[in-house]
Amino acid sequence: MIEMKRILLRKKSIITILLVILVISNFTITFAYWASNVSGPMSQNNSTVSIGNWTFVPPGSTVLTEEVSIDLLNGDLPLDGDYVLVGDLDLSGYADNEFDPITNFTGTFEGNGYTIGGFSINNENTTPGTELGMFINTGTESVISNVNVSNVTVTQSDLSGGNNTNETTYVGVLVGANNGTISNVQVIGSEISGGNTVNGIFGSSTLALYAGGLVGRNNGVIINSYARVNVTLNSTISASWFGSSTSNVYVGGLVGYNAGTISKSYATGNVTNNMTASTSGWGASNTINSHIGGLVGLNTSGASVSLVFATGNITYTGTSTGTRYIGLVVGRNLGSTSTLYRRTGQTITSPTYTQNTANTTSTSITNLQSQTFLTNTLGFDFINVWESVVGDYPIIQD
Repeated sequence: MIEMKRILLRKKSIITILLVILVISNFTITFAYWASNVSGPMSQNNSTVSIGNWTFVPPGSTVLTEEVSIDLLNGDLPLDGDYVLVGDLDLSGYADNEFDPITNFTGTFEGNGYTIGGFSINNENTTPGTELGMFINTGTESVISNVNVSNVTVTQSDLSGGNNTNETTYVGVLVGANNGTISNVQVIGSEISGGNTVNGIFGSSTLALYAGGLVGRNNGVIINSYARVNVTLNSTISASWFGSSTSNVYVGGLVGYNAGTISKSYATGNVTNNMTASTSGWGASNTINSHIGGLVGLNTSGASVSLVFATGNITYTGTSTGTRYIGLVVGRNLGSTSTLYRRTGQTITSPTYTQNTANTTSTSITNLQSQTFLTNTLGFDFINVWESVVGDYPIIQD
């Protein structure tokens, strides 16, 4: 009986040792596989763990190689999938319009602190209701995080004139119209230019244009993100023979129109809105309403902007017909704002306008580049999120 127990114990020990060896071998093989295939397409889960230069991508996610990125941009991959960057991607070798922006994205895009960019999106003669950006639009469950978007040019152009009567366009470097969550995202070395034309003849025409360095229209959450993007809009409205045209423009260094939440973020780009209006024939009229901000053009009812700053200059040129709401941080506020900072010396160049200064404080560039100031006044987290740069504004940690 005793001998039988010894035999059973010995078998259990051998089985345990074999299981341990199997687990270790499987881990080693898996690790080696991902290490040796890091440049090829592969699938894993929706979270990552970085150790040194190694990035684990657990089951369920798709690694974004150059080829996979182009497939995603061309709509050839699931839009509700989970995608992960494991290295920088330079797509500058692709010509304008060689791919289409990602539309109706409802998945996750995890950047792991890496950079994707170098490409141009240049859609001409767009149709009404067009969104434009790396992501055209995102769903409420989408998450875009920890990614650097660099050297991207977005050009939206519909200056063809003709008999365009109604147009609505959303333009952002990252997302045209965002309904999800954007966190720890930085857009640098990029620019936006856009233009629309509408013409009212024997009736009414409308133009609505939303543009921002990060997002055109935000209905979701933006946190710990920034844009260093110059945003320039050139639009024309005209009316003929008892016709009328109305233009509503929302443009900001980070977001054009905010119906969601923005916090602990900033924008440094200049914002320019050039409007041209003309009439011909009896009874023709035009109305131009502009909302322009260094960070946000319009913060609408129920929306929130807090713990942010902006440093870019603002320029409006064109007719004085209609209304102009301009703010160095938020152009017009109908929602909630608190703790907004602007750079001392920022300028506004425009005909008569209504300036929004509510909850906005002027301070020096030195303060806006200071880790101590940003930690104490805006709650920026320099331990887990932000990184201080000598003589420059903070960046997101890799």
